Amino acid sequence: LDLRTEHTLFQLHHMKTDRDAALKESKQLQDAAAKVLRDHETFEEQVEGLKRKQAGCAKERMLQEKKVKKLQGEKDKKSPPMVRAKEESMRLTKRIRTGEKELSELEGKAEVVRQRVESLNRELKGIDKARKKLEADARSYYQQHTRRAGANLNSREVQEEYAQIKLQVAEKTAKLASERDTLSTRKKASEDALQQAEAGLEALRSRSQSLRAQAAEARERASAATQAAAAARRDHKARTSERAKIEDQLRKSSSEREFVTKKLEEVEARLQDARSDRKAAGREKKHKEALDALKRMYPSSVYGRLHELGDVMQRQYHLALTVAMGRDQDSVFVDNERTARDAITYLKDQKVPSMTFVPLATCKVKMINERLRSLRGTARLAVDMVQPIRPEMARAFQYAFGNTLVCDGVEEAQDLAFNRGERHKVVSKDGTLFNKAGYITGGSAGNLEERARRWDEKVVDDLKAQREELASRLRALASPGELRERMAAITSELLEL
Repeated sequence: LDLRTEHTLFQLHHMKTDRDAALKESKQLQDAAAKVLRDHETFEEQVEGLKRKQAGCAKERMLQEKKVKKLQGEKDKKSPPMVRAKEESMRLTKRIRTGEKELSELEGKAEVVRQRVESLNRELKGIDKARKKLEADARSYYQQHTRRAGANLNSREVQEEYAQIKLQVAEKTAKLASERDTLSTRKKASEDALQQAEAGLEALRSRSQSLRAQAAEARERASAATQAAAAARRDHKARTSERAKIEDQLRKSSSEREFVTKKLEEVEARLQDARSDRKAAGREKKHKEALDALKRMYPSSVYGRLHELGDVMQRQYHLALTVAMGRDQDSVFVDNERTARDAITYLKDQKVPSMTFVPLATCKVKMINERLRSLRGTARLAVDMVQPIRPEMARAFQYAFGNTLVCDGVEEAQDLAFNRGERHKVVSKDGTLFNKAGYITGGSAGNLEERARRWDEKVVDDLKAQREELASRLRALASPGELRERMAAITSELLEL
């Protein structure tokens, strides 16, 4: 009957253990589900924020497109003067070409008239020559007749003969005289036409020079307008590029400001949760100041208090680990005994209350029982629940914890401490201590919780450093108002271009 009862109790014990484990797992799942819901709500808020931001970006894009259209209209308004200058230049060039063609034609006509005048002059010269020859023949004949007739030139016979000869000469020269008069008339007309052609040619030359001067002036105006347009385009491009850079800087600055502000709020919340602003008083304050001074004097020899040498991987076990390490939590670990003696001398000189110094080189450390790492349930070695800041600091935690176990529940801790055939030092998560000697320590944990919060001091220091860094980043960011004012000024300049 005793064996069956013991067996039944044994089964009930394990059933209770399994039930506790199941309840714990259920609570963990509930916590995980609650966290997932919180994360989901956070993500929903982020999505809503991104949607609002997207709507703002779309509105900004529409505004920028309107500005671009307005700038294009301004540009089109300024383009006609240059277009008119180009058209005027083309018109003048066309007129110059037409004038040059007319000038060439008139020069050809003038050359024809000159040739005709020269031909008429040659014909007139021939007629004059024939007339002179005929007059010479007449004089010669008259002289011969005078010699034959004697000196009586006024005789009737001579006069009649002279009249007859003169009539014959007149008859013979009448045709030539008519031709000469015709040629003279034609010569006069050709000379007048030549003068008119030369006057027209001179006028065309003057007009050509004037048109060339106007064309040169138009080309200069077109070149100046082109250069002004090119300068305006370069200025417009530079202003547009600068505005794009400012917009990108504003976008990045806003995103960075939002991120830094959010991180800063998170750090502030964590600092508030950790009660980082509480003031240490009396003995604890003096100890902390003295320890800081010793760290400055012996930076490579004074390591710090135990809770400063590592990080607890799960914050819920802070109280249990504080109870497990006992008075060693306030002990200061140094490299050797000489450093410990120098530190004690410093405390005496500065009249600081006594502190315990543990030399890592000579402190006695218990060997870890590897079998305890494979126990069922929630039991874990306390030394395995702390992550040392450096590998050599693991010896300090091994010194303080030894083979102490940490469990979630009080009943499991009691069972491990006394009912497994071998006694162990066990601490439950709520701070209840089961010593191998058989006594149990527990109750109100006010002072212990205050001591447990010392694990957070390193985290708090890191959070304060993060807060300062984030605040510096926030101060270094460009002011959104200044960026928007600069962007508005550039937009105004673009409209004036």
